[in-house]
Amino acid sequence: MSASRGASLRGRALLVVLSHALPIALPGAVLHSAGCATQQLDARMAPWVGRSVSDLIAEWGAPQQSLPDGAGGQILTWFEQRFTATPQLVYVPPGACYQGHWGPGWYSGGPYGWSGPFVHDKYVVSRSFWVDAQGTVTRYAWKGM
Repeated sequence: MSASRGASLRGRALLVVLSHALPIALPGAVLHSAGCATQQLDARMAPWVGRSVSDLIAEWGAPQQSLPDGAGGQILTWFEQRFTATPQLVYVPPGACYQGHWGPGWYSGGPYGWSGPFVHDKYVVSRSFWVDAQGTVTRYAWKGM
């Protein structure tokens, strides 16, 4: 066997190993990144507890919604519309294998992709702060990333 043929086979073996490891590694990476995102969001919102509502509004701008909290205070909420695009097809390059499909080719049902038709989705996230009757932020909550 020539050196270049041996390198080619090793490269294909690596692609096969990676194609089988990726479905296992990818969910863990997604969960880890989601955990980091929630920590970052909490780190952005938590410092406002105990501070003045006027400081909050000066930094965040006017809220899109202000509702009474039933105890003489208010709940201020900011909304943001987000968009996603998820690929429906996965391209498997020549010599690679993905979920039993050898490339080259396009296959449906993959969790990631490089091109192909996309499913577009939109959703709304919210960031809320509770403010007491004295104008002090007492707590916060968020929905969506």
